[in-house]
Amino acid sequence: HAQASHAYVILTAQKNVNAQLNAAVPLTLEVVSAASEQVMASAKLLGLQAKRRMATTYMGYTRTRDGNELIDCTMAEWTDIAKVDHLLASLPGVVATSYFAHLATSLLIETPDGQVHEIKQSVNQPG
Repeated sequence: HAQASHAYVILTAQKNVNAQLNAAVPLTLEVVSAASEQVMASAKLLGLQAKRRMATTYMGYTRTRDGNELIDCTMAEWTDIAKVDHLLASLPGVVATSYFAHLATSLLIETPDGQVHEIKQSVNQPG
């Protein structure tokens, strides 16, 4: 798991590096099945669209190794994703979210001409 690692390096194309998360990318919640309906209702109260992720190889919802459901949440734009993530993560039944702020220790960015630039996390940053 990324949270348990001493070094967490992300390699990505320059086009994927933005100041704000792309609104097309969902914030995914891992949720205990019994809490799914309540979590989805709470997400909607926060202004998000929330839907259970459907499985692609069988009928039903996608489940984690532990049997939990995945709920994909989207918003018109992620202007305050840290606050939204904190509110959702604190709901009963939410096991984890896909938002990992300040976890990467290094970001390797490939430019269109094939060069790679490294950005290291500042020691002053939380995480």
